Amino acid sequence: MRKLTTSLLATTVAMALTACSSSSSDSGGDDTASIALPDNYVQISHENAPAVAAAAMQTAVEASDSGQSSESYGGYQPAYSAATRNAGLSERKQYEQSLDCDSGDFTLSWDDADGSEEVDAGDNLTAVYRECVYNYDDTSLYTDGRMSIDIHAGDYDGSDSDMTTAYTDFVVDDGDYYSRMNGSMRIISEYSDSTVSSTLSSESLTVEHDDSAIRLSGLSLQDSYNLADDSWTMSYDALLQSTTLNGALQIETLSVFEGTYQDEPVSGSMKVSGANGSYVTIDAASGSDDTLYVTTFDGSTTTSEEMSWEDFYAAGQ
Repeated sequence: MRKLTTSLLATTVAMALTACSSSSSDSGGDDTASIALPDNYVQISHENAPAVAAAAMQTAVEASDSGQSSESYGGYQPAYSAATRNAGLSERKQYEQSLDCDSGDFTLSWDDADGSEEVDAGDNLTAVYRECVYNYDDTSLYTDGRMSIDIHAGDYDGSDSDMTTAYTDFVVDDGDYYSRMNGSMRIISEYSDSTVSSTLSSESLTVEHDDSAIRLSGLSLQDSYNLADDSWTMSYDALLQSTTLNGALQIETLSVFEGTYQDEPVSGSMKVSGANGSYVTIDAASGSDDTLYVTTFDGSTTTSEEMSWEDFYAAGQ
């Protein structure tokens, strides 16, 4: 479970710590996809069960990771620095700045709800890109669309925080990698002397890469990491629609996964459900962090096998 858990933990913690995007009061976003997403459920069989389960996890991680990587294009710091330089109002303050790219431009805005001159609870930030292109030595970066963040609790530099990031036709293209995002994610992070906990949720988040598309609905990812003994817990639930899988799958955590450091889990189970009552469950309670149990029901018969995590991940490639 190392690949899944560390990726998800890194994603949610990094998003909560950096939060370099921007936001507006209408942070619901838009989950429209330009590529048609399948509504039919995938039929799970004894032959494809490990591949389906592994691909479902890895595909979901890809969508979550896209939320993190897009943060670096938010342009929040320039807006924040310029806003604080021009601050001075004792009441609600709204700030907006338009900046040129090598071609195209973008607008950054900050609604300082309490006039504190600090980015904190109640504030909204927004970045709107208009065919913005930055040229570098060996590549160029194209950004278009809108990305925003609403701060519900905490502040930008604080430990505990509650933020919603929203995307509307937010496109990033560097020539080798294309991503288009719609929808929103809410991230709640809590820190203590020994524990880091994060909850990521989304009613709907759509991510397109080149000619493929993913949508996560009803997403709930909860994880925690104990800094004292390097132990972690994780649960993950979502409805996944994927053009790569050519269908939909329901992902449900049956019991919370638990492990230590970067090792695979020693306990926990997850169910991935498909068409006609078919499903596959993965169970980490094999007595070893090297293997897991995979149980498959194809709608009529049930089989179970023990396999290594390495083989399980390879099946999803």
